Amino acid sequence: MPDLPQIPPDELARRLDRGDRVQVLDIRAPERVARGRVTFGAALDFTALPGSRLYQLPTLDALGFAPGTPVAVICGHGNSSKQMTAFLRDKGVDAYSVVGGMAAWETVYVTRSLTPTPSFERVLQLDRVGTGALSYVLVSDGEALVVDPGRHVDRYEALLRELGARPIGVADTHMHADYLSGARVAAARWNVPYYVHADDARSPYDDAPGRFAYRSLADGDRLALGRAIAPGQRARAAQLVEDRIQALDRQVAVLRKLRECVDQPDGTAGLDLLDLRTGSVAWPALCSLPVADPATPQPATGTRSSEAGMTDGIILLVFIAALVAFGVTRARRRLGMGSATGRTWLIIMAAVILALAALWAYQTHGG
Repeated sequence: MPDLPQIPPDELARRLDRGDRVQVLDIRAPERVARGRVTFGAALDFTALPGSRLYQLPTLDALGFAPGTPVAVICGHGNSSKQMTAFLRDKGVDAYSVVGGMAAWETVYVTRSLTPTPSFERVLQLDRVGTGALSYVLVSDGEALVVDPGRHVDRYEALLRELGARPIGVADTHMHADYLSGARVAAARWNVPYYVHADDARSPYDDAPGRFAYRSLADGDRLALGRAIAPGQRARAAQLVEDRIQALDRQVAVLRKLRECVDQPDGTAGLDLLDLRTGSVAWPALCSLPVADPATPQPATGTRSSEAGMTDGIILLVFIAALVAFGVTRARRRLGMGSATGRTWLIIMAAVILALAALWAYQTHGG
């Protein structure tokens, strides 16, 4: 039966999840159907009849198949359903064999994207439709917390790759005898913490502690990932911010002090030690001015040191003297002055320049 139409269990689950009307025919024995069957989907039309009895029916009217509606035939492992699908199609039924049967159906996970929260940009629910078990993947800033995962860890790994998220923890919120959790396996494989309530870490029979590594998760506890910050961590985060602000304030004060020392004539000896990281500074005796309060008006001062101003003045006077000497020489030649007259002019100009230099020095240092 190479061309026999089949339907993968994941595709059947997607159709049922979006509300497509699908008829499911379960041909297993009644006791097996009672242990577990397809119950998923609001539009599910389920019929159970053992294959041995169905082959004996004179007509298919008792099955109540709706014309034009596909019929998914399911058995234990997908073998008997192939023969039944061929039988039904020979009678005009649009039948499909469910690949892998109920064994495959119980491994199907339907992923639903739920409404995001202020802390989590992605909240995904994984519904293991064959058992009715729900698990969740919470994503914030590329980090993910996996909650109550089933034992098929590869499904969660594929989803995390698709989301581009890195797992930072796995949590079991409820543990009981009829549910096989994949949380411990996932935590070990991803090398992340495994969170569980302390009560669930003890045997329900003799209260013996579990022999596995875990981090206790009590009622009301919260975990932080990505940009989500648990209330118990907000105070710590606020304190870190406040400490950083105070450190910056100390650094600003140090820089103000350094600026005042550089601007003062008697503070040019500089600093012995300046540590901007901690805000601590060792000041020499010549640099002991108080830190200026920015709220207090300060007299206007120049931004250059007195030595720098004196140097500029000397350079300017030398330049003026050179110009005067050049001018006197040219004038003496053109006017035909004697050497004695020229020397007299030079002496007068030198005296004027020295007087200007003395006045400059007095205003700079003595004023």
